[in-house]
Amino acid sequence: MTRRSAYLVGLIAFGGSGFYTFVYLYRWEWNRALMAGLLFIAAEIALAAVAVFERIRSLERRLDETAGTPSPLVTGPPDTLTWIRQTAPRREPFRWLDDTDGLNVFVPFLFGAGFLASGLAWLVERASGATAIPVLERRLASALEPIAFPAGGLLGSTAPEPVARRAERTALGKQVAALLLALAAGTIGVDILGDATQNRPDVVPAGSTSRLVLDVRTKGTGHPADRAVLAVWGACQTATGSRRDGDITPLGDGRYALTLAPALGKHGERRLRGCLQDAVLDNVQATVISVR
Repeated sequence: MTRRSAYLVGLIAFGGSGFYTFVYLYRWEWNRALMAGLLFIAAEIALAAVAVFERIRSLERRLDETAGTPSPLVTGPPDTLTWIRQTAPRREPFRWLDDTDGLNVFVPFLFGAGFLASGLAWLVERASGATAIPVLERRLASALEPIAFPAGGLLGSTAPEPVARRAERTALGKQVAALLLALAAGTIGVDILGDATQNRPDVVPAGSTSRLVLDVRTKGTGHPADRAVLAVWGACQTATGSRRDGDITPLGDGRYALTLAPALGKHGERRLRGCLQDAVLDNVQATVISVR
C-alpha cells in the first residue's frame, strides 16, 4: 500500500508540474514555468529511477525463486519435455563405487582425502543436475518441436489458419490506427500550444488607453510598496511589445492604478499580466485585479 501511495504521489507531481508548465507558458509567466519544468523533470527522473529499481528487485527475486530450477528463458513443449525426462538415463552418484574389480574402492579410505573429493564431486553433480541438465533438456525439446505432432495430432490444428491470420491482421490494423491517432493528436496539440504562446502584433486604435488595477505586496524587503510597484513596472515595461508611458496612481491599501497609452491589445495584455504576476522581483508579488 505504501509503495502504491508513493507511485500515486509521484504521478500526481509529474502530471501536475507538466500541466502547469504549459499553463505558465501560456500566461507568459516564465519564472514559474521554469520552476514547474524543474519539478516536472525531477518527478520524471524519480519515477524512472523507481521503475528501474523495481525491475532490478523483481529480477533478483526471480533469480532467488528460480535458483536450482530451469531458466524460464528456455522453454519447450511440456509433452516433449516430459518424454525426454522419462527416457533420460538414470543419474546415480558414486557409480564408480560399484566397480569392485580394482583398488579404487580402497583409495578414499587409504588416503582420507578421497572422502572430501567424493563430497565435492557429489556437490558438483547435484548442481549440474539442477541447472545445466534441465536447461539442455528444454533446449532439446525446443529443437524437437518443429518435427513434433501438432496439437490436434494427425488431424491438424483445431483452429483454422485463416481465422488466426485475420486476427493478426485486425490486431495490426488497430495498432496502426492507434499510432496514427496519437500522431494526429500530438500534431494538433503542438500547433494549438504554439498558437497560444507565440507573439502576435496587436492593432490598437490611436488615442486609446488601458487602465490596470494592481495589488502589490512586499515581504521582508524594507521598501515601501510605492517603490516596489515602480520596480515591477520597470521590469515588465518591455513585455507590452512597444514603448508605453505608464502613469501610476496610488489607490490605497496596497493597490495602484496603472494607466498606459496607447492601449494594450489582447496579446500585449496577456504578456504584461503574466510578467506582473510572475516572480520577477524577490519578495514582491503583484496581482492584476482588473484591466479596462
